[in-house]
Amino acid sequence: MANYFGYRIQGLGTEGIGLTYITATGGTESDATIGGIVYRVHKFTSNGTFTVNTVGNAPTVGNTIAYLVNAGGAGGGAHTGGGGGAGGSVTSTSYTVTAQGYSVTVGGAGAGDPSGTGSSSAGSASTGFGATGIGGGAAGSGYGHGSSGGCGGGGGHGPGSSTGGSGTQGGNGGAGAQSGPDHRGGGGGGMNGNGLAGSSGVGGAGGAGLQNNIAGDNLYYSGGGAGGSWSGSGTGGIGGGGSTGSAAT
Repeated sequence: MANYFGYRIQGLGTEGIGLTYITATGGTESDATIGGIVYRVHKFTSNGTFTVNTVGNAPTVGNTIAYLVNAGGAGGGAHTGGGGGAGGSVTSTSYTVTAQGYSVTVGGAGAGDPSGTGSSSAGSASTGFGATGIGGGAAGSGYGHGSSGGCGGGGGHGPGSSTGGSGTQGGNGGAGAQSGPDHRGGGGGGMNGNGLAGSSGVGGAGGAGLQNNIAGDNLYYSGGGAGGSWSGSGTGGIGGGGSTGSAAT
């Protein structure tokens, strides 16, 4: 996953005359124009430091940033298992900063279950500016249940049904089910929706991710992974959720 930090660097029209704004370094820097105003965006894909060199004198925006902290999603379950829960996301549009360095931790994605007898690995937490995105909940494999996390992992295929995990920051994982030869795993939860239960030979869909315009592209983040089945593919949640029996982001 990636963490994003953005702040205004230019006024609108004559508004910016005589005003100063934040200067900072860290991560991969780019500029985005949103509503006619230019913002600088710092994208972190690995651990690092966001260093505020100076703060400005512009009212309200001279010393505030926006952030999007995204945790890693869980791996997908095996043997018609559940979909991985998405990593939790934490956002702010007005966080006050001072001239100093801020530590940034970017959590990685969990691994899928190679054995098919237990569960996948949960995602890892991401942190920044006192906010913590909780790693996605592990998915159940085979008869395994989904685990809780930032978003809950989907349950395995049974027997009967395997429950999905609960989401502490986003959606819950869907339940898996088994009826005769029809095995299907539940979808992993996403930041903007629960994963669905598997039904009628199809693995459960992953929960939808959350839309955010911090980088000027209005993308979706933290979609849940889809549940697996013998015959029908589940659909990953918008915002990075993978297809059948898959990991989330």
